[in-house]
Amino acid sequence: MKIKFKDGEENIPIIENAALSETSIFKNQYILANKIFKTLKKDANARKYNNIISFCGDRGTGKTSCMMSFRKQCMSSYEDCFFIKEIDPSFFDETHNIIELTVGNMYSVLTSEQEYNDNVRDNLVCQFNKVMIYMKYLAKPEDKEHYYDGLQELEALSVGLTLKESIETLVNRFLEYVGKDYLVITIDDLDLNIQGAYLMSEHIRKYLTNQKCIIMLSVKVEQLINAVQRNMQYIQQVDAKDSHEMAVKYVTKLIPVSSRVNMPLLEDYCDYELEYIYKDDDGNDKVEEYHSVKEAITHSIFWRTGYLFYNSHGRISLIVPKSLRSLRQLIHLLYRMPLHDKGKPEEHKQNQKQFKQYFFNTWTQQLKEEYCVIAHKLVEIESDIAFNKAVIANLVQLSQLQVSTRFRTIADTANYAYNVSLGDVMRILEYISQDESDVQLQLLLFFVRSLYSIKMYENYDYITENISSNLHPKLTNAEQAGEIYSSDILFDTSNKMQKLVNGQYFSFEPDEVLPPQTIEGAKNQSRDYKLINGGVLIDEISKLRDNQNNIDDDFKKRFQLVEFFILSV
Repeated sequence: MKIKFKDGEENIPIIENAALSETSIFKNQYILANKIFKTLKKDANARKYNNIISFCGDRGTGKTSCMMSFRKQCMSSYEDCFFIKEIDPSFFDETHNIIELTVGNMYSVLTSEQEYNDNVRDNLVCQFNKVMIYMKYLAKPEDKEHYYDGLQELEALSVGLTLKESIETLVNRFLEYVGKDYLVITIDDLDLNIQGAYLMSEHIRKYLTNQKCIIMLSVKVEQLINAVQRNMQYIQQVDAKDSHEMAVKYVTKLIPVSSRVNMPLLEDYCDYELEYIYKDDDGNDKVEEYHSVKEAITHSIFWRTGYLFYNSHGRISLIVPKSLRSLRQLIHLLYRMPLHDKGKPEEHKQNQKQFKQYFFNTWTQQLKEEYCVIAHKLVEIESDIAFNKAVIANLVQLSQLQVSTRFRTIADTANYAYNVSLGDVMRILEYISQDESDVQLQLLLFFVRSLYSIKMYENYDYITENISSNLHPKLTNAEQAGEIYSSDILFDTSNKMQKLVNGQYFSFEPDEVLPPQTIEGAKNQSRDYKLINGGVLIDEISKLRDNQNNIDDDFKKRFQLVEFFILSV
C-alpha cells in the first residue's frame, strides 16, 4: 500500500474525502467506523443506552484527522443525518458546560440564513428557552439563583430527569425543523480538559444519550480514566485503589470496546510505501518516493546530515517517531534542510546542528526523568578524552549495574580517563542491553550509541576536511599558537577520532566468549542456558588430541563437530 504526505500539513487536521480513503493511512479505521455508525442507526434500542463512536489513540496519532474525515464522508453518504458544528472541550469552563455548547451549536442553525421548516420554528424556540431554564440548575449550589418559592425549589430537585426529557424533546423538534432523522454531535479531544473531563462525560451519559443522537468523539482512553479517577479520589473521596478500578469500569461503560476505533500504530504503517510531496525553492511541486515510511526517515537523515541510522526487517530504528504527528514533523524538519553538498561544508554543519537540536531536546522527551538527566549530562561533555569515562560513570548509576561487580575496575573513579576506551563502553552497553524487557532502558542505550555515532561521523568529517594536518596533528609551540595553554603530552599528537576511541573499538573478557570454568563443589557456571558449554567443548578437544594418531570416520565426524562449535564462538 502507498500513502501520501504533503509537506506543510504536519500540524493541522487533514480532512480526507471518500475518494482518498482507499490510499489513506486510516483506511481500516474508516471501514470500522462506518460499520459502527450503521449499527447504531439500525438499532434504536442500543442508541438509547449508548450512542457513541469513539476515535481512540495517543496524542498525535491522528484522532482528529480520522474523525473529521469520517464525519465529512458521512455528511455526503447519509442524507438522513444532520451534523452540527464540532465541539471543542477547551471552551468548557465553570460557566459553560458540554450541554450548553451543544445547544448553542443547535441554536446557531436556527439563527442562520438557511431556511428550514418554519411551521415548527416557534415551538422549537420555546423548547430552546425551556432547556436553558432547566440548565441553570446544573450550576454549583453557590451559583444558583435564589428560588422564588418552594415549588421552584422542588422543580430544581427534579431537574435531572426533567432536563433529560426536555433535551430529547428539543432534539426531536430540531430534527423536525431541519427535516432529518438523526442528530450527529462531534466532540474533539474529550480528555483534553483534565479538570472537566469527568463532568463532561457525565453530562454526555445523562443528557445526550438518546435514540435520536449519534455522538462522535476523539479521546485518549488512558487519560480519560485518569481524569475520572482523579475526580473520584479527590472529589468523591474514594480510596485510590478502588477509584482506579471504578474509573476503568466507568469509562468501559461510557465507551464500550466494541464502539472504539483505535488509531494505527507505527508498526501498522511503517512498511507502507511513501510518496512525499513538497515544494522546491521555486515553489514547484516535487515528489519523492520511498520504499517504506521508516526508510524515509533514515534515508533523509543520512543525505542531509551524514548520520547513519539503520532499520531492519524485524525492527524499526528508534529514531523513527512513534506518533504520526511527530513523524511528519521530523520529515518536514529534514526537508527544510538542503541536501549534503561537499562544496558547502558550513551548510552541512548547520544541518547537523539542527538535527542534533531535535535529537537532544525533542527526541529525549520520551525518556523518563532519570534517563533524560543522564542524556543531557552526556550531551554537555565537550572533551573527547574524558567522554568514555563520563559515559561509564553515568551508566553505573543504573540499577542493572548496581548489583553487578563485573565492571567495578573500569568504573572505579580513580581510573584515569585514558584507561577507558570506546571498547569498554561498548562492552558495558552490550551487557545492559540484554534486558530487552525495559523499553525505557533500550531508548537510553540507543541514545548513547547514537551519540557516539554522531561524534564519530563528525570527527571523521573533521579529519578528512584536511587530512594532511588533522590525521596526524603536530605539536604547536606557544609562539605559534599565540597563547599559553595546558598540554597533555599523551594526546598532543592524537587526532580527534583517536581521542574518542582511546585505544579499542571493542573489548571483551575471556569468560564472555566461553563460560567460566566450573568451581569445585559448585554447579556448572554458565552465562546463558543457550550458550555453548565451554567445559564440555574443552573436554572433547582434549579427547581428540589424545586420539590424534587414530583417525577414523568417527574421529572425523567428532572433529568437524568441534570445529563447528569453535567457529560459532
